[in-house]
Amino acid sequence: MAEAEQVPGQPEFTWKQKLLAAFVTWHLVAVIFYVLPYPPYFDEATLNRPESKEELHILFSSLKPFAPWWDTQEEMQTKVLAATRAYMDGYFEVRKVFEPYLEATGSTQTWNLFAGTPPKYPMVFMVDVYPDRGTNWVPFQDMNWGTRDFEALHFRHFEVMGNLAAPGWEAHRQWYANYWARRWNQLHPNTPARWVRFYYLRLTTPSAAQVRAGDSDRRPMRVQEWMWQVPPDPKR
Repeated sequence: MAEAEQVPGQPEFTWKQKLLAAFVTWHLVAVIFYVLPYPPYFDEATLNRPESKEELHILFSSLKPFAPWWDTQEEMQTKVLAATRAYMDGYFEVRKVFEPYLEATGSTQTWNLFAGTPPKYPMVFMVDVYPDRGTNWVPFQDMNWGTRDFEALHFRHFEVMGNLAAPGWEAHRQWYANYWARRWNQLHPNTPARWVRFYYLRLTTPSAAQVRAGDSDRRPMRVQEWMWQVPPDPKR
């Protein structure tokens, strides 16, 4: 077989250049694959929480008209979650191939990039309920880190709470208030919710000098408050 002729003007790459090209290609493939999007981690315990069920119901009821090949919303949800799990399992399995190299070269984004300084004014989301035949507001959910229901908030509620602060989301706020009313009514069937309000409680992080001087007051301040009267039978 005749040898391939050299095209005039085409440079002949050395073995060092070929190795460099192979390395750059490997690096780009590793970095791009490592940052491919994937949904938040979820397991059965998270999916069975009331917050997660509510969000999944809203999500798939909105998507069902665009997927008529599935007979029911439940079938659609089961199939999509199964496909999502399969994608995540395969993705993390393949990513193991690149992780040693990326970790060794410091090419991954980790929390080491951020300082340990706490936020000066952290915001805590609060939900209060005014029950039927009640005489005052009752705190229902504080959304603090580490609480029993906080895990489910990683699923989607942070996005919901961010949307609540945006202008033009009145219907969304009404839906969210009705959602918490249903949660309250499940636990207190004899005193259903009449009003629901939610707001952010802004705290102040004291400095180290203030704490040493005995001043650890967080100076809570209520901001961005919303309040709605609950309809007799909130469906949404």
